[in-house]
Amino acid sequence: MIFCFVFCFVWAVLAQGQSCTYGAGSGTCINVDTQSCDGVITTADVCPGGDNIECCMTNFGSCDANGQTGECIPTQECKGQTNPGNFCPGPQNIQCCITGGPSGWNITDVAEVAAAWLAHGVLYNWTPDVKQYIDYGPGLYRSDCSGFVSAAWNFPPPGAVTASFPCYPITESELRPGDALLDAGDHVALFWGWTAPGQPLVIEECGSFPDCCGSQATCPGKCGSDSNCDDYCPGCPIQKRTWPSLEGFQPCRRNGW
Repeated sequence: MIFCFVFCFVWAVLAQGQSCTYGAGSGTCINVDTQSCDGVITTADVCPGGDNIECCMTNFGSCDANGQTGECIPTQECKGQTNPGNFCPGPQNIQCCITGGPSGWNITDVAEVAAAWLAHGVLYNWTPDVKQYIDYGPGLYRSDCSGFVSAAWNFPPPGAVTASFPCYPITESELRPGDALLDAGDHVALFWGWTAPGQPLVIEECGSFPDCCGSQATCPGKCGSDSNCDDYCPGCPIQKRTWPSLEGFQPCRRNGW
């Protein structure tokens, strides 16, 4: 009995501080009763000792989500796009964080693209036929809502779509010019400031009557059948306007910022 007590005690002490691995990640075995974890505790049985000896994970390894390589980290530490799913080991809050994105692109570039589209009065259209109108930018982009923000953020043409727009959520207080307001699957607008508390100034391509321009031009046949001309016909030019509120849209920021 005494031998077991001494042996078990020594075994538990020696177990503390040992390295541990779980999936592609690694950490250190700690006594959760007396030690704090700077990472994430996993209850997987990867440490010797009693039930109070657990693995404090500080590295969950790399991940490959949707063809992009990222890092498995707690969601609150991700400054890019999180990808929930079976990409990473560990607890549910460990997700694949993709922080890569177009490099060297900043708010000055965003402002130049937005100003150029405004100056050209680019009309809403699903067809990819619009350049960035800057001599160092590519094309051709759709001139719908997501095509415009994609051009402003220098995503590859013809642009991303709202259902899977590559940005990461931020809070209302974090919004700054060049961020976006997103209603996934429906609409996205470029945030450009506040005109009053709670009233965002946006730059947007909006094709739906009467939200944007109040009337529709004659459909030139580029946007599909006659049946959708009333809603998505070219005719509403890009515009800068104030929304009465955030209207339920999620503030988000371009990956890599």
